[in-house]
Amino acid sequence: MTNVIRKKGSELKNEIRVKVDGGYLVSGRNEDPNYDGIYVCFESDSGDVIDIVLAEAKSENNKEIIDIYSYEDVSSEEWTSKFSIKTKDIKEAMYDE
Repeated sequence: MTNVIRKKGSELKNEIRVKVDGGYLVSGRNEDPNYDGIYVCFESDSGDVIDIVLAEAKSENNKEIIDIYSYEDVSSEEWTSKFSIKTKDIKEAMYDE
């Protein structure tokens, strides 16, 4: 089964589209405010769309944790790996001297 999340013609505002062989790399913002984040997917020239990576900060975690999901097996609808980063750790790393 192919991981089709939407069809061509449903482009959203504020998407970034980069032409690649056979289609586009597309990135944009998630529409659900409870799962605020960004996605990167591949959209074929025929309009099929497959997730590549998703990064989101969930409201249930007070947006203090960023979950990153990778879709390495493009023939599956399920993510294949996940890791999380605490925003507190990012801020500490930015200002650590």
